[in-house]
Amino acid sequence: MIRGDAVDLPGAATNATGQRGDAVDLPGAATNATGQINVQNDAKKPINKKALVFGATVIDIGFYLNDGKMPGPDKSAQAETSITAGGKGLSQAVALSRLGIEVSLVSVIGKKYFYPVIEEVLKKEKNISVAIGDTSDELPHITGVITLDKGKSCAIGDKREGENFCLRKETIDKAFEKIKDYGFVLITYELPINTIKYILEKLADDECEHILVIVTPAPPTDKTVYYDYADEIDYLVASRWEAQKILGVDEVENQDISELATALFNKGSCVGVCMPDDGNVIIEYNNKKRISKESVSKRGAVHNNIYERDACCAALAYLLWKNGGFIEKEDLSFITAAMALSADRPKRIDSMPTLEEIEKRLRNCGESRQKS
Repeated sequence: MIRGDAVDLPGAATNATGQRGDAVDLPGAATNATGQINVQNDAKKPINKKALVFGATVIDIGFYLNDGKMPGPDKSAQAETSITAGGKGLSQAVALSRLGIEVSLVSVIGKKYFYPVIEEVLKKEKNISVAIGDTSDELPHITGVITLDKGKSCAIGDKREGENFCLRKETIDKAFEKIKDYGFVLITYELPINTIKYILEKLADDECEHILVIVTPAPPTDKTVYYDYADEIDYLVASRWEAQKILGVDEVENQDISELATALFNKGSCVGVCMPDDGNVIIEYNNKKRISKESVSKRGAVHNNIYERDACCAALAYLLWKNGGFIEKEDLSFITAAMALSADRPKRIDSMPTLEEIEKRLRNCGESRQKS
């Protein structure tokens, strides 16, 4: 992967909300007649759309607080509850599958107690095949998810570690035996850091040159991965909080995500930084081209924004395959439609939209705009 030199962004336009405008043209960033972004031919062009996903498969125990307020110490509250399969590895695999992408999920899956919940999801998704770590006698990892008003969520992860909760090198090596069959590798920080580094080291091999790598730094437990292995990462898909943690800056709630995207480029060397934020999305390439898009719908109460980013990652991968390694400005509506659909639904992993649902959403939004 080749990265262009970093360029300062003085005078970049912003919209009324403080976000960057739809497109900011800077020296060296050519676009064709259709508005397609050409980043000095740096973008990889995946040869097929099969995806290899490395990430966690867990059980999400959800609490949806009825009054939208977190109880204080020594207090209690009533909530709607749910027990569902989750984890960013599994949810991204499901999101990709529903866009017609064939997926191999490499994940540790415990088979004790809650396994039937996970098994039901895997049987339902016809495009997912699974390589499973040897954890037959263990309880799956558990994540507690507390959802407040308007979809604001917090997650409490399972800290159990050890050989029964880590992908074995042999499992990873076996997945790479057929690496030429894949166009994408998706990785999340839910895995132990040494496991992530091992995967990225394997991706540095010449036979992986065609692979487009998308990384989600959730949770942002380590900075060194992005700094030391950025040459192997094509797209970093980060939330505001994750970017702040990676950069080591103060956690400012409403900080402009465009500023964070630029700062991430100055620290790393990936081709693109994608930052979804409350239904909006910004993609920046090599500090030479930035495009942004507001949500295709004005949502009211949001139930599920913790899974918006998994829908975003899948939509990004689909568009990069469809466009031969590039993103077109008008295609950002596809990403925001996928995010909006997943956020509007309370069923968590089942909220991941299909290709037909996204296309229908875009048609309906287009008709609404024409009527208005």
